[in-house]
Amino acid sequence: MTVSLTSKRGLQDLDEAPVTVNIASETRKSVISVPVTALLAKPGGGYGVEVIGADGTRTIRPVQTGLFAGGYGRGRGRQRGDRVAVPQ
Repeated sequence: MTVSLTSKRGLQDLDEAPVTVNIASETRKSVISVPVTALLAKPGGGYGVEVIGADGTRTIRPVQTGLFAGGYGRGRGRQRGDRVAVPQ
């Protein structure tokens, strides 16, 4: 792996520096993500999320999880624009 600097400013004083590298093992396009903290474990296995309807009603909808990264997980079973309850 090669790490390149985008600026030479301060480079004269640099002889070593810590570097953090994140490597994506998988990527997906056009998926819906949900905060991991919104996932509710279901009895017997699997997950659900609490979806808040336009009228304020709350329903638990099952989701099928996939790739997790940065505090979010891919979840099938939701619709784009769904409001999901997240515990505080």
